[in-house]
Amino acid sequence: MYDKLLREINIFISSPSDVQEERNEVVRAIELLNNLEHVKSKYSLTPLAYERATPALIGDSPQDVVNKYMMRAKESDIYICIMWQRFGTQTISKTGEIIQSGTEFEFREAYDTNQKLGKPYILLYRCTRAIDLDADLEQTANVDKFFQQFEGIGAKLKGLYRTYNNIDEFRDIIIRDIDTIISRGYINIVVDPVSISGMLANDGWIITFTINEPVKEIFYKFVNDETFKSTGFFPQADPRTMLPMAAPSITLHDLRDNIYHLFVKYIDLYGVVQGPYELVIDLLNENIKTTKYILNSIEWISFREYPKGRLLVYFDALSYKSAIKEIRYSIDNDSLSNKVYFEPSESLVVAPGISDNDELFIEVPMLTKFVAVRINYLDGTVSEVVKLKNPYGNAVNKL
Repeated sequence: MYDKLLREINIFISSPSDVQEERNEVVRAIELLNNLEHVKSKYSLTPLAYERATPALIGDSPQDVVNKYMMRAKESDIYICIMWQRFGTQTISKTGEIIQSGTEFEFREAYDTNQKLGKPYILLYRCTRAIDLDADLEQTANVDKFFQQFEGIGAKLKGLYRTYNNIDEFRDIIIRDIDTIISRGYINIVVDPVSISGMLANDGWIITFTINEPVKEIFYKFVNDETFKSTGFFPQADPRTMLPMAAPSITLHDLRDNIYHLFVKYIDLYGVVQGPYELVIDLLNENIKTTKYILNSIEWISFREYPKGRLLVYFDALSYKSAIKEIRYSIDNDSLSNKVYFEPSESLVVAPGISDNDELFIEVPMLTKFVAVRINYLDGTVSEVVKLKNPYGNAVNKL
């Protein structure tokens, strides 16, 4: 019989720079837990730490680099935040937003998503050992203000945080807390074997259910539906089981809101019904995520030379404008002072087409050296600045 696949659990480690030893202990705890039988038989725990995952890039703020090269804190399964005497350094994002610290930014993202969707599961720790004699008092005051938000009847933030006094105490706490979450199933939404994703297509939304084991059949229903519906079957057999292959996707045409709650259950290879599992999908976020993936995989800007000495620059990214706030560009400089005009997409029901008024291309001088372009997405994130040389009829090359 086919063995169940391991469920990957991503654990995001967030902190200012003064608790590096604790960050290392979290990684060691994850390595230890991955070797315990009750964990390794079902799960694979992955630590997400900026020092392990992000390159040393110059030109962007540290938080922008982390956001670009790591899974976001709000997308993780377990978010761990640790503080002592530093709160972190204020910075400015690409969008001009003032961020009090990278740690606070990550915590807010994780906390807000937890309040909306029930995940990620958040573990918060505060070190209580004496601060250094040369500690920055403004930093320690900011730490105090942060934790005061959890105190009192009218506390601004919900939940309990744990304190520790030394690294040995922290080591015991972090192993026990992570193990408790995983072993006792405190957060089913995190360890459920079913996940959901969506993609905007020409005729509606394709909703895909990912299940971490081969199945005989998949069923779904929305919150207000009375009965479950089968997703159906593909004409070919599942090569892993040689049984009819359950269709993992459905196409929906009448979605009007951004966020939907669904229930999914399935019949495993033993004939046992698993679930139902409650899932949440945010169509706007799914659309932006899919668009980023596609545009990172294709050339979405190009030079095209036409007769009579005309040189045009085409913005093929406009085909995905339902996820885009604006496209900025500049010619032969890095100012990005110009903006591509396009009519905003009015809904997420079907993929938008190019409107007659959309500025699909611009004409530039034949002696143009390069064009610099950047996409600003609806969620406030931005793409890399792409610089394309004028190829004069040759292949377009990135600078």
